[in-house]
Amino acid sequence: MELCSACIMRDADPEVGFCLQCTRARVVEHYAEEEGERARARASDWKARSLRRTVEDREHDRLRQQRHREMEKLRPHEPAPSFDPAVIALEGLHHLATLRPAAKTAQALGHLERVEEVVKRLGWGPGD
Repeated sequence: MELCSACIMRDADPEVGFCLQCTRARVVEHYAEEEGERARARASDWKARSLRRTVEDREHDRLRQQRHREMEKLRPHEPAPSFDPAVIALEGLHHLATLRPAAKTAQALGHLERVEEVVKRLGWGPGD
């Protein structure tokens, strides 16, 4: 067996001439160099693009990002079994009713009633 050309401590793989540890280290180093160059290019491109952005562009981005954050808050953990808003609202009201006994203060009851009203509005739909 031949010794690793990099560390001269371990047996080298005959196909590459380096031991497994040195081969891994070289791959990581090579990747870091390539990715570092790409990251610097992306940062430079980003800086050039952001200098060209107008106030209107930034306002549009702000509104788009805000809308995205709002939609992420609304995304359920699992899709609803029904597309009927009334069915979904009734399910929500059922779960809220189970919380009512746990609401000990008038403030908690007030919040619970407001949430119930919002769920009812969602289930009923817009007024005509």
